[in-house]
Amino acid sequence: MKTNRFSLVAGFLLAVTFTSCSSDDDNSGGNTNSGGESSKTDTKTYTSSGTYTLQYPGSTITEIEIYALGAGGGGGLRRVCSSGLCEYQGTSGGGAAATYVKLGNLQLIAGEEVVLNIAIGGGGSGSVYAYPSCNYGCDGGNGGRTAVGIIGKNISVGADGGSAGLKTGHGTGALASSLPTQSTFYKDGISVAGGSGSTDAGGKAAKIAKGSLSSFGGGNEGNGGRGVGETGYRGADGLARVVVKYQ
Repeated sequence: MKTNRFSLVAGFLLAVTFTSCSSDDDNSGGNTNSGGESSKTDTKTYTSSGTYTLQYPGSTITEIEIYALGAGGGGGLRRVCSSGLCEYQGTSGGGAAATYVKLGNLQLIAGEEVVLNIAIGGGGSGSVYAYPSCNYGCDGGNGGRTAVGIIGKNISVGADGGSAGLKTGHGTGALASSLPTQSTFYKDGISVAGGSGSTDAGGKAAKIAKGSLSSFGGGNEGNGGRGVGETGYRGADGLARVVVKYQ
């Protein structure tokens, strides 16, 4: 009888163990990201205006992060006179603003493409002394706006360029842009103003540390052109980066 009871208990434990393993296998398939596939990330950089397509055959785009940086303002020249003597001094352009926006709930199916319409802001023109056109000083050119739109989704993310160095003084940094918070796709965002120009340097472009990129802006792109002596230098062009998550 003791042998029979031991056999029954061992058989019961084996049955419980078998049932538990089957339950774990069933759950493992449901614990991965939707469709049993892990999310992947693709980062793209755009320095030229145009229409660009995002598409990942067999996968669905689930999230898009847009980073936009405007262009820097160009340097100008001002005329400074003292005791009957006149000279020309450069005035520096302002730095560009930067904007970040995260979009989700895009309601896309596997393999469906997203088409971007991108306009990269051009750096503002600089001024060089010339007689007689610049005899009383010259203004530089304003930096252009960078904008990234998603065709068919009625959404656009932009960042303004810095203002030009003028014959009356240095250019100011671009103001922060408004965010598309009214869109159903909007999840998060921030926009930062650019820095103003000075005697020592063109205005610094705004910098953002948010989202998938640890840093965006604050480098060479989007800075204002410096004004030195009788020359105002061109502002730096804008930039856009897009981070795509798909699975």
